[in-house]
Amino acid sequence: MFRINNVQIKGFWGQHFVDAEFNDDVNIFIGRNGTGKTTFINLLQAVISVDLELLYGLQFEKITINLSEGKRSRKVEVIKLAHDLQFKELQYQIGTRKFKLPILPERELRYSNKRSGRIHPRFFRDVQEIKNQLSKLVNVSYLSVNRDNVLKDDPREFRRDEIYNAIDIRLDELIGQLTSYQLQLETDLSKLSKKFQENVLRSMLFNEEFDKININEPVTLDLRRISIGLKQAYRGLGILDSATEDVIERHVQEIEKAAKSINNHAEDSSRPVYPDDVTPLTLLRRTRKINNLSSDLEKNKKKLFSRLNDYINLLNEFHETKSFTLQDSKDGGIIIQKDNVEIPLFQLSSGEKQLIILLTEALLQKGRQTLFIADEPELSLHIEWQRKVISSIRKLNPNSQIIVATHSPEIVGKFRSSVINMERIING
Repeated sequence: MFRINNVQIKGFWGQHFVDAEFNDDVNIFIGRNGTGKTTFINLLQAVISVDLELLYGLQFEKITINLSEGKRSRKVEVIKLAHDLQFKELQYQIGTRKFKLPILPERELRYSNKRSGRIHPRFFRDVQEIKNQLSKLVNVSYLSVNRDNVLKDDPREFRRDEIYNAIDIRLDELIGQLTSYQLQLETDLSKLSKKFQENVLRSMLFNEEFDKININEPVTLDLRRISIGLKQAYRGLGILDSATEDVIERHVQEIEKAAKSINNHAEDSSRPVYPDDVTPLTLLRRTRKINNLSSDLEKNKKKLFSRLNDYINLLNEFHETKSFTLQDSKDGGIIIQKDNVEIPLFQLSSGEKQLIILLTEALLQKGRQTLFIADEPELSLHIEWQRKVISSIRKLNPNSQIIVATHSPEIVGKFRSSVINMERIING
């Protein structure tokens, strides 16, 4: 996927030209009130999300977003075309493909579609095709909880009943996605466990690597490691109990006995070696193989759940008086407690909800190269939280390109080299 390396806007606020160079990792737009931070972020978001209502309301003539991925580059361009005082068009150009769309306010889109049917079906097909083309270039996460996009997945559905406020709606959506993510991880874990079991069963078959023993070579053992490894392997299979532990101990004892016999023979060839001394050594080799498989399984488990564990750990680091834990994979989501009393998610403060939204958005990017766009992410966040929020997002997804507008010097923190002053990129 591509990152943004430059954005140019002609006719910004009607008369200005904007030329902004982007960092690959963090971009923090600052400036006094009225310098255009929010407008710039909204325009960037509107182009990438094909938000026609927002594009209709923002003043610009032409915006060019230059993307790069290694040595590859792409360009997304949107031009406002004025035919007369009553009607305008947007021209989207993605690579060599061009699309022209009428710019209509939301109420007119809704009226035309549901009552008069004046909008040609091609309009909606073109909008969807633009979105499809952009989705091939960039993954995008928006922190935008105050408004819905004009065009839903179903273009005929332009409004939704707001049972909760916008933050609660977004939070509810994200917790649902978090639950799906947990279920996917459990599915992936089951695949790892199944592969482990297949490899263990395969190791039971004849194999020269295991079954041909040179009785003249001494045997070296780490019995404690063998015992621990076997117990870990059986624990990974979910079949470790006291009876199995007893069998493992007898197994290790027989290996020790056989190794002594072989080593005695290696020192003095006149000392006999019996078949019963050889058989446990074939088991020793299989045991080592199983231990290695078990160790690999544990490493893969940790890797699989590392991002989810980081997510929960970060939530707990931000909160001193509340604890966060994951629900089991069947129910999904998170459990919040204070003084051992469970707290419903929607009873949290607006700042706590905002924090969960930020971190959950970052988690659900799943480490993919993603544009993370947010306007004033510090809203409702405690000052101490503001200092840590960018670093936390980067920890959950080091491959994200963060683009934020902020009034808070606390947000900047250690990312001073990533600051972009709006007054310095606006000309005219």
